[in-house]
Amino acid sequence: MSPVIKYRLVVGGVGIVYDGESEREAKRQFNLFVIQSKDLRSKSARRSVTLFKNYEIIKEYNPPES
Repeated sequence: MSPVIKYRLVVGGVGIVYDGESEREAKRQFNLFVIQSKDLRSKSARRSVTLFKNYEIIKEYNPPES
């Protein structure tokens, strides 16, 4: 039996927005939240976005300081 791989997406100031086994869905949502973080009109503007795979950071976006 192979170990279960878990993905977790955390958005700063929001919390966990995805927690599951689909790498494709985790990366899709990561990309969406990065776009929202860059859009100053978005509720998620200027928020950090971090994608974990089994508690290890595999992708991260930190907005530039203003």
